[in-house]
Amino acid sequence: LEKLIDLKNDLGIVPTQIDANICEYVPHSSVYRKRFGSFVNAIKMANMTPRSNKSPLITPKGNKALSGYEYKFMLMLEENGIEYDKEELYSKYIKYFERKYRFDFTIMYNETMYFIEIFGMNFNDKYDKRAHEKIQLCKKNNLKLIDLYSEDFKGNLDDLYNLMISKIKQMEEGLHEQKD
Repeated sequence: LEKLIDLKNDLGIVPTQIDANICEYVPHSSVYRKRFGSFVNAIKMANMTPRSNKSPLITPKGNKALSGYEYKFMLMLEENGIEYDKEELYSKYIKYFERKYRFDFTIMYNETMYFIEIFGMNFNDKYDKRAHEKIQLCKKNNLKLIDLYSEDFKGNLDDLYNLMISKIKQMEEGLHEQKD
């Protein structure tokens, strides 16, 4: 239950099953179902009001997020006046790439295009393999990838913004290496 409360504090909203399943430091939602009868019961036991996976997270500017991590990231972008696109296909930027991979976000910052992937779910072989493939694709095609992980969302919106700007500055200086 403490992990659910930590996740709520990191996201700034009550987590859903999707958020729990994506976050590397929170047990999978099935663990909560087994222990408490349902994920909703676990949320209630942690003194939170459940939020449905079916009710979308909508930012004050009317943009829909697919997860709590995306929501927090979108709030940060909007708060800082950074325009963004969601779910753009890799094939738009990589010639002859036919898989349906999508970037979580693309942003233009200082007249440079940056590609954002939020890799929130670790310790899942299939997911880790796909994350590694996406990172390598971006490197091979000289796409400026900002890779984010669940631990990157532990602070407030200013912390998230500062992290993003730090990664951008590292790329500008040629120092940033994505996790493999």
